[in-house]
Amino acid sequence: DDDGDAGAARDELATARAVCREMRQPDSGLEIVDHVVRFSESRSNTYARSFYGRDGVDWIMAKFHMAQRYEAVAMLQQFMSLRLVEHVLGHEVKSVYVDDKMNLYRFVAV
Repeated sequence: DDDGDAGAARDELATARAVCREMRQPDSGLEIVDHVVRFSESRSNTYARSFYGRDGVDWIMAKFHMAQRYEAVAMLQQFMSLRLVEHVLGHEVKSVYVDDKMNLYRFVAV
């Protein structure tokens, strides 16, 4: 039934928004700061109010007492598909200055 599907989607979005709101709180334990990333000797970029993906996954795992990282990764991916979180820097960047673990994310609108 379409009404049930729409209701489930609204509930999923409301739940995801609530989790993202909690993650964004200054005392949540998730470090959300301006990250300056160097791409070369002369080029860098600042990613305002962003967080490391691994830190977001750790936060979700702790919050929901998850035993497996893939569960938390799936939740972060869900937040991205709901357009609550965006991926601003990832593995597509190849530079000796950029660490593979530098996946940066930002909250869009919660």
